[in-house]
Amino acid sequence: VDNSPSQQPPPQVSRGSLPDARLVLAKAASLLGSPYAYGGSGPYTFDCSGFTRYVFGQVGIDLPHNAAAQAGLGIPVSMDQLAPGDLVFFSYYGRPGIEHVGIYVGDGQFIHASSRAGVKYSSLYEPYYAANYKGARRILR
Repeated sequence: VDNSPSQQPPPQVSRGSLPDARLVLAKAASLLGSPYAYGGSGPYTFDCSGFTRYVFGQVGIDLPHNAAAQAGLGIPVSMDQLAPGDLVFFSYYGRPGIEHVGIYVGDGQFIHASSRAGVKYSSLYEPYYAANYKGARRILR
């Protein structure tokens, strides 16, 4: 049996033991309009993974400052099973890999640090995001 760290599943966070998705979404919403800055991790400027790291960190969950690394945490979630607080992941312009992350808020919307507009809400169904969607992960259970 291989018990190396790469073979062990990441720890799961229970919604019952930590603040729930409402607190995550409230913290994220409080940052609407904050400017984008590459490498920004708050509290005044953010890049995409810095934003999710900062928001989850405010409720006691430590995430890495890298979208692809965040995509390796939690459990995978299909689009039809998305719940508020799930992380949603994207590539850029059809490229492979994961290069952008946001927090699902419900009704097909997510909040993220956009390089063009700072922290804002967007729709998963906007053509750009729909074409570049790479999946979702549930950190909160």
